[in-house]
Amino acid sequence: MWPEAGSGFEADPSSPAGQLQGEARFLQGVSSDGSRIRRAALWVAFGVVGIVSFSWGVTYLLQHH
Repeated sequence: MWPEAGSGFEADPSSPAGQLQGEARFLQGVSSDGSRIRRAALWVAFGVVGIVSFSWGVTYLLQHH
């Protein structure tokens, strides 16, 4: 759908077309590599656990302070 990187036909990255082009390349790269998907899911899981733990800790400290 989009020209290959380095072909000279890339849109300006700050333009709407360039942003869409970058997103399309990102999604194509993620979908072609299953290990990237698993790694991203792992980071999301760690992030959720971290945020929940942090929120619980702050709530606990505020209630018992």
